[in-house]
Amino acid sequence: MADPQDIKSLCENEWEHWKHDCSGFLKAVAGDLGITLTGQANAIIDVMGRAPWLQLNTDADKTVSYAKPGYFVVAGLKEARHGHVVIIVPGSSKPYPTGYRGALELLDGRTQQSTGPGTRSICRTSTILQFSHDRPT
Repeated sequence: MADPQDIKSLCENEWEHWKHDCSGFLKAVAGDLGITLTGQANAIIDVMGRAPWLQLNTDADKTVSYAKPGYFVVAGLKEARHGHVVIIVPGSSKPYPTGYRGALELLDGRTQQSTGPGTRSICRTSTILQFSHDRPT
């Protein structure tokens, strides 16, 4: 487990470079934590459905409760063309968890509750899946 502030700092450090690529952003921050991810969002979501990832399903409160102590928490939405992934950070779970994300049409994706440009579909649906990974030791 990482310090939650470390995860936020890593997101801030990587965001400018990856703000237009959600999976690239996720892979960069994960890599900074020693977690290897490959592929685009849909493939990453498939990998996160297996150990060592813990599937948190669609429970926003549970998701935030894992992010608060420093678990690496990711939300993902599979879509036909390409999906979307978001790194969840501590904050309110209502109306939606707070996260960092990159997106092709993104204007500013830093620490916003996931309701802004590029995330409407991922946040306003009950099909979003959320996952937690403990930082490797």
